[in-house]
Amino acid sequence: MNRVILAFLLTITRLISLFPRSIVYKNKSVLAKFLKSQLKRRNRIIKANIKYCFSDKSKEWRDQLVDNIWEESVIGIFENNFAWNASHKRIEKINFSFKGDEILEEALKENKGVILLFKHTLYLELSARLLSTKYKYAAMERPNNNEIIQKLQQIGRAYSSDLVLSNSNIKDCVRELKNNAIVFYGPDQDYRNKRSIISKFFKRKCLSTTVPFALQQIVGSNVVFFDFYREDSKFYIEFKKLKVDKKTAKNFVDMTNLVIEESVLEHPEQYLWHHRRFKSQAPNIYD
Repeated sequence: MNRVILAFLLTITRLISLFPRSIVYKNKSVLAKFLKSQLKRRNRIIKANIKYCFSDKSKEWRDQLVDNIWEESVIGIFENNFAWNASHKRIEKINFSFKGDEILEEALKENKGVILLFKHTLYLELSARLLSTKYKYAAMERPNNNEIIQKLQQIGRAYSSDLVLSNSNIKDCVRELKNNAIVFYGPDQDYRNKRSIISKFFKRKCLSTTVPFALQQIVGSNVVFFDFYREDSKFYIEFKKLKVDKKTAKNFVDMTNLVIEESVLEHPEQYLWHHRRFKSQAPNIYD
């Protein structure tokens, strides 16, 4: 039965990827209202995160941001599906550009591998696919609890990365870095595991992973920040130097969270507010 469901979902997603991309952009408001009405639990999570992180803003400001997030979510769902199904030729027709390439390339010259840290945007899968047009890398992921969704995810991500590792697979990650690979890692979620410490995000306590710090300590790899955002009809991939304190996990994590926070503020509607970022330290905000 699972194979039948998977085949059906693959067929549907591939058909959707054939739609003109302009359709979604022109109808994002209508589609956003529908999506918001159907995904009520996600809407509660988004509103809770926005209220918690932007308590100094007016209710009107926060409500508008939530609406903008849903409009961006519509575009993100379509673009991520496109990234999982489109041919290389169609991907290259997207209006996008790289910035700061020299930062990543200089880091690779040291032959110690690069830990490429990213923030979770609504365009994560698209960003990974566009990154693959120029660089090979190993991606770290949190396996989905749903077997069918995990398989769908694996098939889609195979277009972007030659290797996808579990975010808890430290051994293989160390091996890749020692071979001077780029390891793509998103540290801005609450993974609820032993490799986490309490830090802050938008001045609120949150649980943050120490895996990137541990990897840097073991291999001595360079750490680079991968920023991705949309401005009008163009997407940007930007590599930035990440000046983190490599002496202690706490300082490393605190500084990484601050860099991510500053990036989020540039385009807050494009961030993935759909996850319970504070579920360990402030679970009551989601009640």
